[in-house]
Amino acid sequence: MKPAVYDGDRVWVNATIGNLGRINATDFIVNFTEVYTAETYSHCGIRPQKMQFITSIRVSGLEAGNATTISVPWNVRVKEAVFVMSGGGLHIEIADDYTIEVTINPLESTEKEENDANNSDTSENVHVYKSRDFKITNISFRVNNRLREPSELLIHSDVIINTTLNITNLANQGGSVNVSFYIDEVCDEHEIGNTTAAFPVGGGTGYAEIEWKVESFADVDITSEHNITVVVDPDNMIYEIDGDRNNTYAQPINVMASDLLVESLEFHPESPMWGKTASISVTLANHGDAEARNVNLTIYDWAERHIEDEDLESGMGRDQIEITKEAATAMRLYLDLEIDGGRVSINDGSRREIIHYDGNRTFHGWTPWVMDNSTTVVVTDGAYARVSRVYYLASSNIIDTSTHDLEVSGTENITVDWNPPTVGERFVAAIIDPEDRITEHDEVNNRLTEFISVQTADILVSNLSLAWLNGTEIGKDEIIKDGDTVRISANLTNIGVEDAGSFNVSFFVDDLLITNEVMGGLAQDESICVSTDWGATVGNNLLKVEADYGNEIDETNETNNIMARKRYICGANLSGNTLWETMGLHGRILFEPDQPYDEDEVVITAIVNNSGYIPAENFSAALFFGHAPYTYPKRGRYGWGWINKSYDDAVCIYLNIDVSSGYEIFAIYDGNDTEVKRVDRSCWVRVQGDTVSVAFLVRQQSSSYTIDFYPVYPDNLSQILKLDVNSSIKLPPIQQNVSAGDYPVVLFIDPENKVPEDEDYREDNTISRIMHVKPTRDFTVTNVTASCANLSDLDTPTIIVNVSNIGLRNGTAEVDFVDYEVESRRYGYHFDKSLNPPYLPIEPDVKLLNPEYQEVMIIHRPGVDAIELHFERIMLYPPQMETPQLGRISICNESRKIWGAKAGSKDTWGGHGLVIRVSGETAYIYIVHGFFDLDRYTTETEFHREEVWLNASKTWNKSKNVTSIRTAYTGDHTVVVTLDRDDGIAEINESNNANSNLFHVNASRDPAIVGINITPENPGDGDNVDITAIVENNGYENASFTVDLWANLIRNKPRADESLPDSNLTTNIGGDRIRYITFLQRANVTLAPGENTTVNATWCDISIDGSPEHHIIAIVDPTDEIDEINESNNEIVNKITPDCPDLTIGTDHVPGGGVKPVVPINEIGGASGASNVTVRFESSETEELKPEKSVHG
Repeated sequence: MKPAVYDGDRVWVNATIGNLGRINATDFIVNFTEVYTAETYSHCGIRPQKMQFITSIRVSGLEAGNATTISVPWNVRVKEAVFVMSGGGLHIEIADDYTIEVTINPLESTEKEENDANNSDTSENVHVYKSRDFKITNISFRVNNRLREPSELLIHSDVIINTTLNITNLANQGGSVNVSFYIDEVCDEHEIGNTTAAFPVGGGTGYAEIEWKVESFADVDITSEHNITVVVDPDNMIYEIDGDRNNTYAQPINVMASDLLVESLEFHPESPMWGKTASISVTLANHGDAEARNVNLTIYDWAERHIEDEDLESGMGRDQIEITKEAATAMRLYLDLEIDGGRVSINDGSRREIIHYDGNRTFHGWTPWVMDNSTTVVVTDGAYARVSRVYYLASSNIIDTSTHDLEVSGTENITVDWNPPTVGERFVAAIIDPEDRITEHDEVNNRLTEFISVQTADILVSNLSLAWLNGTEIGKDEIIKDGDTVRISANLTNIGVEDAGSFNVSFFVDDLLITNEVMGGLAQDESICVSTDWGATVGNNLLKVEADYGNEIDETNETNNIMARKRYICGANLSGNTLWETMGLHGRILFEPDQPYDEDEVVITAIVNNSGYIPAENFSAALFFGHAPYTYPKRGRYGWGWINKSYDDAVCIYLNIDVSSGYEIFAIYDGNDTEVKRVDRSCWVRVQGDTVSVAFLVRQQSSSYTIDFYPVYPDNLSQILKLDVNSSIKLPPIQQNVSAGDYPVVLFIDPENKVPEDEDYREDNTISRIMHVKPTRDFTVTNVTASCANLSDLDTPTIIVNVSNIGLRNGTAEVDFVDYEVESRRYGYHFDKSLNPPYLPIEPDVKLLNPEYQEVMIIHRPGVDAIELHFERIMLYPPQMETPQLGRISICNESRKIWGAKAGSKDTWGGHGLVIRVSGETAYIYIVHGFFDLDRYTTETEFHREEVWLNASKTWNKSKNVTSIRTAYTGDHTVVVTLDRDDGIAEINESNNANSNLFHVNASRDPAIVGINITPENPGDGDNVDITAIVENNGYENASFTVDLWANLIRNKPRADESLPDSNLTTNIGGDRIRYITFLQRANVTLAPGENTTVNATWCDISIDGSPEHHIIAIVDPTDEIDEINESNNEIVNKITPDCPDLTIGTDHVPGGGVKPVVPINEIGGASGASNVTVRFESSETEELKPEKSVHG
C-alpha cells in the first residue's frame, strides 16, 4: 500500500502470505490491525499504543512453497487517540501516523509450523494527510417561500434557514459533515437545529438548511437583536486543512414583536368616597415593531387587608430576614432598627432594593410599599433589625376586563366607572396581557398600579410622652431609675371623614403588652389622651402605643396607628476586682507580697463595687481559684458543630469563649433550648440553670478556638445583703498553698441575676485574672565523668555526676542516667518473640510477620528501652497498572503499630528527615509499593534513677556527686544525666537540667564458630547423625554466649503415605520442593580468651527419600546480645552427604553411522557407587497449542 494517503481515503491493504514450510497448510486466519503509537507520551520509557481492528480473512489452505495475496479495504481517518495516564489523567494526541499490522492465526491445524515467529512480524507505516476544508459563505432566510431580510423576522413565524458551504475534498471518496445552528452562544442549550451536508470527491458547493419556529426558548428571549451562528463539524470529527479557522459563520438578526404597556392610570376623584361612583382612566400603548390583536386588559382591586404579628430579628448568622405571604400583592413591614453606622436594606422578591436606612440612628416605623409577595431585610456592618408586624394587601376582586387591538406605535384610552365596595387602603392595578399570551420585547411594563384610599375614619396616635405620677412631664435628660413608677400617655385623634366605632388601645414595653384598654369610639375630628402607669425596669426600653391593634375598624390609613420611642432606665452597676497577697513559706516572704512563689501560702480575695443609681440588694458573688474548667477545643473544623453540658444543681454556667483565629459564630442555649446569646468574638456568657448547649458555625478551615465551662453551685456563693450606690465590699478570703504555675482567679458577680442591672453593663461582672506563681528551685547537672578512661567491653566504670540546686529554696529531684548509642547495622535473622527460640535462621520474612506488605526490616537490640529511627526519606506511590497496591508503611514494636503513612489514590506521599521513636528492643519496618532510606537509629537505655535532696537559699546553695556503676558495651555511648527528667517540678531555668559525655568503648569479645564435625560422615537411610560444633573466643576478655544448632532439610513434597518431618518452619520453595527447618540444640557457653569448646546435637533417623538436601546450621550469639570484634564469623552451614549415589543422565545422541541413540549415565558426587542400574527409554511428542490471537494481536 501507499506510504502516504489522505484522510477519508478508501485504500486497499495488500498482504502476501507465503507457506515456507514443507507440507500444505490447512485453513488459517489473517488479521489486519491499525496501530497508533503515542508520540509525546511514554510511561516507564514505553510509548503506549492504540489499536483498532480492521478486518480478518479466513484462508481455506495454502500449499507448501506457494503464496497468495490478500487485499482488504481500509477507511483512513485522522482522529483523536486518547491514552489513560498512570495518574488517572487523559493524554490526547491527533493520530495521523499509523502502522498496519498483519498477523496470522494458524487455528487448530494439526501440522506443526516449523517456524511460527513469522506470523506477527509483518507491518507497514502509513502517514495520513488532512484532506477536507469547509467554509461557510452565506446564510439566507425564507418565509412562505419568499426571501426575508434577517432584520425583519417576525415572532412566531416559520423560517427556512439556508447556509452555503464551499467544500474542499482531496480524498478519493465523498462524505458528509454535520452542520448546527445556534442563537447567540455555541452550546447545546442554544442550538435551534442541525442537519448534514453531503459532498462529492473533489468538493464544490454544498447546502444545509433547517426549519425554525421563531420563539423564545430556554433562557433566550428571542425578541429584538440576536446572532445566528452556523458551525460546520461542531464536534470536530474532521481535522481540516486550515485547522478549523473558517467553519463558523455569524449572522445578526432582529425579531420583531409588540411591546405593550399601561402608560397611565388615573382616578376621578383622587380620593373617592364609599358609596359614590368614581371613574378609572387607563391609557394603553404598543411601543413594539409588531401589531397586537385581541389583547386583554384587566383592572384589579387589591383591597383585602391583613395585618399580622411577627417576631423576627437579625443577629449573628442571621443577616437576612425573609418574609413571604403567598396571597400578597403588596406589603409593608413595621421595623425597629438600631443602625449604629451599619446599613439595613429592604428588597423585593427579585432582590431589588426598595429603600435603605443608614447612619448612626434608630428607626421605628413602617417601610414603603413593596409590590411583591416576598420581602427581604438585609442587615450589614453591625446594624440590628426587628420585624414586629406585616401589613399586606391581597387581590379582592376584578373591576373590569376588556379586549383591544393595538397597531405599531398605537395607543388607546379606556374609561371605567367604579363604585368601591369597601373603604380603606388598596392598590388598583391595570394589567395588559395578564395571561402572558403575547411575546413582547419587554414583559415588565405590562402592569401599572396606583395606591388609593377610599376615605373613612382614621385614628392617629401622637405625642407619646412620660410623666411622674404627679403629672410633671419627664424631660429627655432626666434620670428614671429601676422601680420608679411613671405614666405613659399618648393622644388619639380621628382625622378621618367618618366617626370611628369601638376600638382598643394597647401599651407595649419591648413588645410585651402591659395594658390594653377598649375605647367606646371616636367622632370625626375628636381627640382623647390615653395613659397607663408603668413600673420602670432597667435598660434601654422600647415604648409603643397602638390604636386598633386587632385591626377591628376600617381606616383611611392603617399605618399611623402606632407611635414608639426609646427610653433608658438606670439601675445598679456592679464591677469588681480580684486581689492576692503571699504569706510566704513558714511566714518568710521571698520578695514582694503581691508576687507568690512555689510553696507559698497565699490569701486571695475580691472587691465588689456598685457605681450605679440604685443599691444592689440580696445578691451573691462567687470567687474561684485554680479551678480547672472543662475545655472544649477545636482547631481546623469547618461547618456546624454542637456540644451540650449539664451540671446537676448548678445555679448557672459561665462560658469563656476564646477565639484565637478565624471567624466563628456561637449560639448559646439554656436547658429549655431558649437562645441566650449569639457571639462571634472572645467573651464571657452566663447561662441560667444547670444545662447549656452551644451550636457553632466555623467559617474558616484554619479557625482556632476554645470554650471553657464554669458551673457555679450554691456552695460557691458568698451572699451580699446590700451594696449602696458608690460603695464597695470585700468578699471572704481564700487561703491556699500554691505551687509554681499559672492559676486562674475568677470572680463572678451576681451569678443568680438578682440585681436590676443593664445587660450592657454586665460584661464587667466577670473578672478573670491569672496568678503567676514563680518557681523557687533550679536543678542543674554540672559535670558527667567516668572513673576510668580507655574503656573496653564489659568494663564496669563508675559514672560520676555533679548536681546542684542554684535556686531559692531546698528541694528533692530525681536524677536519671540514660545511655544513647547511634548505630546502623540491621538484624539479619527472622525475629519474632512468639517463636521458641524467638528467631529463625533465615532472612526476615514479611509473609510470616505481616503478609499485607512486601518487605520488612528488623532492628533488634537486646536490653534497650527504645529505638529512635532516623529516616533520610520515605516515598510511597499510588496504585499503578503494574503495581495495583496502595503504597504504605508501618513501623511497629513487638506488640503494636507505632506509626504509619500511606499514599493517596492518585498522589505520591513523601517524607524527609522523619524521626520515629519505637519503645522496646525490636523495631519492625514494613513497606509496600514504596521505599525508605534509613540513615541511622539511636538506642536508649536507662541504667540508673534515684532521688536526691539539694539545699538552696537566696544566698547559698549546695552541690552533690551522684554515682552509678555501668557495665560498658562496645561502641560510642553518650551518657545523658537529667534532673527532673519527667518535668514534675517547675524550675527557674528548665534548660540546665541535663548534661552528657561521650564514652568510646572498645570491643573485647569475639565468639566464633570454628567448624562442624558430622558422624558418620556419610550416613545411610535411617541413621542418627551426631553433630559437633567447635566454638571459641577469639577476643581478649571472657565471653558468655549462646550456641544454637539447626537442621535444614530440602526435599520433594512427601507422598500421601509418608509422614511429615517435625520442624519449626515448613516452607514451600517451589518446583514441588519443601524446606523443613528444625531446632536441634541450644547451649550456654562461657570461654576465656583463646579457649574453645564443643556443642553437640543429634539429627535422628535421617532420610534419603525425596531427593533430599541436608544442611547443619551452627550460630553463636544468634539474638545479637554481644557487640563483637568480628560479627562475620558467627555462622557456619555444612552440607551432609548421605551414603548413596547421585546419578545424572547426559544428552542423548546418535553416533556417526549408527542408528540407535546413546545416553551417557554418570555418578556426579554421591558418597557411593551404583550397580545394576536400570535404564528405561520412553518416546513422547509434545505439541504446543496456541490460543487464537485477539483483534489487538
